[in-house]
Amino acid sequence: MQIEKTEAIIINCMDWSDSSKIVVFYTKDSGKVKAVVKGARRGKSPFRGALEVLCHVDLVYYEKQSRELQVVTQCNVKDHFARIKKNIVKTAYCSYFAQMVDEIARGKEKSGDLFHLLLEIFRYMEENNATGLLARYFELNFLKATGYKPLLKQCSVCGSGMEFPLRRAGFSPGTGGVICETCMDRNREFVMISGGTLSTMLCLEKVALERLGRLRVSPSIKDELKESLCYYLEHYLEKRLKSIDFLELVQKGGEQ
Repeated sequence: MQIEKTEAIIINCMDWSDSSKIVVFYTKDSGKVKAVVKGARRGKSPFRGALEVLCHVDLVYYEKQSRELQVVTQCNVKDHFARIKKNIVKTAYCSYFAQMVDEIARGKEKSGDLFHLLLEIFRYMEENNATGLLARYFELNFLKATGYKPLLKQCSVCGSGMEFPLRRAGFSPGTGGVICETCMDRNREFVMISGGTLSTMLCLEKVALERLGRLRVSPSIKDELKESLCYYLEHYLEKRLKSIDFLELVQKGGEQ
C-alpha cells in the first residue's frame, strides 16, 4: 500500500454508512479513483464541505491495487465553483459533463487531457453563461481525450477525403465518423448532417475555449449538432445518461 498525492475533481459522491461516504474522483495523475472517506458524515469531520460533487481538490489517499475502494486521508478544496452551484442551468451542464466522465472512465486509465478539459470547462463556466454550443465543444473534445474521436475529414467507410464545401454527409458511431454520399447507400446506421454542421464540428475541435462565444451558429445547425453527437455518445456509453433529462428540463425556455 502506498500514499498517492494528486489534484482531482469530484465527479460522484454517495453515503456509504452512518459515518462514511464513497467518493469518485477524476484525478490528474491516475484517472478515476473510487475511494471511501471514513468519518466524512460526522458533524466534526475534517472533510466537512470538501466532498461536494464538482469540487476541485488536492487529494491524498492510500492505494492498494487489489482493492476496489481506496482510502482517503486528506482532501482539501482548491475551488468550490460556487458560482456554478448557485445557478441551476450551469449545475445541470456540469453534472452532465461529470457523469459522462464517470460512465466512460475506468480506474487507472490515466488521461491528463480529460482532467484538464473538465477543469477548463468548469473554470470557464464560473465566468460565462452555459450554452448548448459549450456542451457540443465538451462532447467533441471528450471523445478526442478518451480515444473515440470521430473521423470528420475522411469517410469512415471508404477512407476518401470529404470535399468541402459539401452538401450533406452521414454521421455514424458504428463506422466511427462521417460517411460520404456514395457509402451512405450501403449503410443504414447513421444520422444525416449538413455540410454546415460538419464544418462546425471541425471548428469546435480546434477553437480555443475563450473564443467560443464569438462563434455564430444557426439554430438548425445547433439542433443537428445536438442530435448527432448525442446519438454518437449514446452508442459508446451504451445508455442515455440521467443527467441529460435533468439538463433538458432546466433548459426549457432557454438556449438549447
